[in-house]
Amino acid sequence: MIVQAPPNARGPMFEAFQIGASDFITKPLDLDVCAARVGAHIRVRDTARGVTAGSDGRTVLAERYELGDVIGTGTFGVVYRARHLILEDEVAVKLIHPDHARRPEGRARFQREAQAAWALRHPNAVAVLDFGIDGESTAYLVMELLEGLSLDEVISRGDTLPLERCIDIVMPVCDALEAAHALGIVHRDVKPSNIFLASRRGREQVKLLDFGIAELTAGSARLTLDGWVGTPTYMAPERFLSEPCDGRADVYSLGVVLYQLIAGRAPFVLDDYDPIALAMLHLRETPPPLGSLRADLPAALVSAVESAMAKRAADRPTASELRAALLDARDALSDDRGET
Repeated sequence: MIVQAPPNARGPMFEAFQIGASDFITKPLDLDVCAARVGAHIRVRDTARGVTAGSDGRTVLAERYELGDVIGTGTFGVVYRARHLILEDEVAVKLIHPDHARRPEGRARFQREAQAAWALRHPNAVAVLDFGIDGESTAYLVMELLEGLSLDEVISRGDTLPLERCIDIVMPVCDALEAAHALGIVHRDVKPSNIFLASRRGREQVKLLDFGIAELTAGSARLTLDGWVGTPTYMAPERFLSEPCDGRADVYSLGVVLYQLIAGRAPFVLDDYDPIALAMLHLRETPPPLGSLRADLPAALVSAVESAMAKRAADRPTASELRAALLDARDALSDDRGET
């Protein structure tokens, strides 16, 4: 059920979801947005078609995972909250969209995601527990279930984060990327929605998500797709040129994330989303200096962000070097505040 209501109708929105609405559309209607949202619901429905529905109404995958609510959707798949029927453990299950699962390159991409995440096994990367392909149109990935917020949700609140908080979020991502790069894995889609602030036993743990478009640069054939693969707001310049890339492309993306956390805005902002225009900005233009957007930044922090976002990959630090630079910047902040 999709409910239509006037803008800023916070009360009706919550009431709609409470009575079973699956989406909420405000006036005035944007037909393109409406069509896209309806299409997203259709893709979710089609993704689950290959899963067995029991006589008791439960939806069970591979005879052992009972699917619950949808907790995330993306270009290539839908993520469900699920329960292992034998172990009675809660997990997250990602189902690839059937139209991708039917194509050899789509199945290969999904298998590559499983291999990358399984090989990584790092405390700051989401853990993969199982993987399978069932029939021609059902492929799934079972992951640890995380509770918390994505960094994208944190940013959307519009709050200005303390500089120490920005650094403390990004450094664990550096750790995960360092481990991935050591295995020859380039994530290729580092962005706020793929950085998760998980809550465990009252403590926060930063997790890097979604290796769905990761490239294994060692020991595997490269898959090719039409067009760019990734999110233009955060992509490194060499990615737009379809040049070979290594871990320094991820460092650039993480530099963009850190710039956004510090400044409260992405380095390149357009009134109307245009990936070609964004590509030209990343390739040719210098973003506004951080100092013009936020005062009292330590020089070490500004230098770390600028080096991470260097146009030439060769001029960027590695993930571990970026982490070391951020640690120095954090120490500088503590010294400025007279902390011991």
